Amino acid sequence: MSKLITLDKAKEKQLKGIISVVDAMAITIGPRGRNVCLTNGDIVNDGKRIVEDIVLKDPIENKGATKVRNLVRKISTDVGGGRTACGIMYKELCQTGLNLLERGFNANLIKKGMDLAVKDITAELDKMAKPVKGKLKEIATISTESEELGKVIAETIEKVGLDSVVTVEESNTFGVTSEIAEGLKFDKGYISPYMVTNERLEAEYKDIPVLITDKKLSFFKDLQPIFKSQVKNSKKDLMIIAEDLEGEALNVCVLAKLKGQFNTLAIRTPGIGDNKKFCLEDLCALTGAEVWSEYSKEPKLGKIKKVLSNKDSTIIMGGDVKTWVTTLKTRSELTDNVWEKDQFKERIAKLQNGIAVIKVGASSADEVKYLKLKIEDGVNETKRALEEGIVMGGNVAFIHASTELKSNDMGYNIVLKALEAPLRQIVKNSNGSPDVVIDKILQEEHVKGKDLTTGYNALDNTVVEDMYKLGIIDAVKVVKAVLQYAVSEAAISLSIGGDISESIEENVK
Repeated sequence: MSKLITLDKAKEKQLKGIISVVDAMAITIGPRGRNVCLTNGDIVNDGKRIVEDIVLKDPIENKGATKVRNLVRKISTDVGGGRTACGIMYKELCQTGLNLLERGFNANLIKKGMDLAVKDITAELDKMAKPVKGKLKEIATISTESEELGKVIAETIEKVGLDSVVTVEESNTFGVTSEIAEGLKFDKGYISPYMVTNERLEAEYKDIPVLITDKKLSFFKDLQPIFKSQVKNSKKDLMIIAEDLEGEALNVCVLAKLKGQFNTLAIRTPGIGDNKKFCLEDLCALTGAEVWSEYSKEPKLGKIKKVLSNKDSTIIMGGDVKTWVTTLKTRSELTDNVWEKDQFKERIAKLQNGIAVIKVGASSADEVKYLKLKIEDGVNETKRALEEGIVMGGNVAFIHASTELKSNDMGYNIVLKALEAPLRQIVKNSNGSPDVVIDKILQEEHVKGKDLTTGYNALDNTVVEDMYKLGIIDAVKVVKAVLQYAVSEAAISLSIGGDISESIEENVK
């Protein structure tokens, strides 16, 4: 297969791809942003779904699209929000940075200035941060662009607490409601990304049989009788919790899923040492399974009402948690060993936390998907706000954080310039004038000083005196992540000096 080697124009071509993808997602930002229709007909307002749907014909330009896609995936996984703002800032940094490179500036020196700017701006954002103090509803409302959804999210998080699990699922009835379900979360995700079942890169199943074993499964012959039995009973799904699934066994499971023959979700057993043994015991109690060991003749499968797994963690819902907790409490009372009592206490606490489920029902499948994405963003944003506090929303905080910062370093200054990009796009989507809005905000800051609360209300396209009073706020953790991730990815992109890709002609053939 022939290769296309590009030395001179690699950055320019990748930038073209970056611009194409970011422009597609940029029209969604802000309360007056518009929706995008995907290839499959889904209508979405979510930057992540949009970038996942775009593939560019030119192989080098498509690498630019891939960079945006990876950036959006990372910030989505780590903080849950700020995806579109991060993409917009990344595009601006790449554009202005490329102009500097064309003027003879060194990429490594530009990076040093960019890194220093991130440090200073982050410090300013931390100074601006305010504690939440009962503003959960406002945070969730801004993120979801709905007072109704914001209220449900706030009430749900207040019920279960910051550290509890909140999931979103489709409902058969119209409207948005929440309930507390029994279940368990542990810090092990799917073994292979080929096990993913939805656009959020999760594996999601309902009423799935589960095999629990303390063995390492390497050969398919160990699983073949179980698979045959499941297929015979018209079951095509199986969850496996094992020491590991590898080699031939893993390859056959992945291939069967890709061919649509059989779906396997495999997860490594959580914990180490005695904790692993305790976790297996808890899982068996909740699912009705028995541990399949080398001394077992035949495995006894259990069943899970619902499982939701990503690359880092797994949530199982269902099972008689209350009865099992009562059993553990009784066993704890019967022992005098301090270490054992601590272990029982930890297990009971994990089981009692519960899992909040927000159920979404609507008149169409598109609307359900749309609402689910909005609610997930709202949940993530609200949790991040509880962790580190809040700042003015709508990316206005970037404007205020940068006003006292000055430097002669070009890398530093392109970051200061890029801070305006997300707000400019929000104003543009509201049919306003970005230059006029930013000038008004800066004028007010000059008059009122550092305690300024002036910002922009995109709903009515006006500069307002108190963003906090109007409830236009963002989690400072998300705002900082937007800056840090955008700059980090841009610095790498600007360092590219060449590109090796398959030729377009070869792809066409």
